[in-house]
Amino acid sequence: MCLASLAFIMVACSPAQPEPSPTAMPFSPVQLPRATPKPVTPVPTVTPGGNLTVRYGQDIQPILDANCVRCHGGVAGLWLIDYEQTMMGSINGPVVVPGVPEASPLYTYVRDQLMPPDAPPLDEEAVERIRRWIEEGAHKN
Repeated sequence: MCLASLAFIMVACSPAQPEPSPTAMPFSPVQLPRATPKPVTPVPTVTPGGNLTVRYGQDIQPILDANCVRCHGGVAGLWLIDYEQTMMGSINGPVVVPGVPEASPLYTYVRDQLMPPDAPPLDEEAVERIRRWIEEGAHKN
């Protein structure tokens, strides 16, 4: 009985704890920086009516690997090592505008033979594949 009375006194004498607010956050709302920046170009997922004839993995990435990645593997401020990085663009903006080859620096630079600057220009077939891939929506397929 003594212990029960002591427990009652301790509970009765302890200061009341305020009820937590339902909107109170148990941590700071500070956002941690992302490891990679948010994509500047929306990543397309659906083909708007039509068949895809150019495949990124089989037709586009091999062109980029053979001609672009030696500089644009991160050294020159633009990563063209995979689909996600290519669609992310650079600090200057997107390099691919899905559906609009003429507004896509990836296409216009190789078409106008500005890239690659230290190697022979891409052949017409490779440039045309890049144009068609962008025109078809620049899908990851």
